[in-house]
Amino acid sequence: MINIRWNAEAAYLEFSESKRDDANFQQSGRVSMPNLSGHIYLVTNDNGQHRIMVLGRPTTDGTLMGILTTLQVGQGTQLVPVSCPIALVPFDTLSDPVIGAVAPAVPQHADYRALIDSATDKDYVRFYA
Repeated sequence: MINIRWNAEAAYLEFSESKRDDANFQQSGRVSMPNLSGHIYLVTNDNGQHRIMVLGRPTTDGTLMGILTTLQVGQGTQLVPVSCPIALVPFDTLSDPVIGAVAPAVPQHADYRALIDSATDKDYVRFYA
């Protein structure tokens, strides 16, 4: 889950993740919504190491689609830059939400897979080779 809230003391929007299977890697950071692009940026800066989500404008049901760019563990201690499509769905719009890894055997897997696929199929994000 991602929670977004106003930090009155620091005067900015912030986000934090919760309920991750790998809780040691939960992220938190700042939210930016610049007027020029109309996109939403969730940026983590942990000792100079960044992770960024770039999300488009919400769909009619409030879903945010975009891209996540971070580092993935490679061989040994190697970290490899990686990007993937992402969809953030308002929690209260899900009838039987599953949090965490959603294996193919989980009944919601097909719906969640279709949602992620629609990020590229409906041109919310593009990948070039």
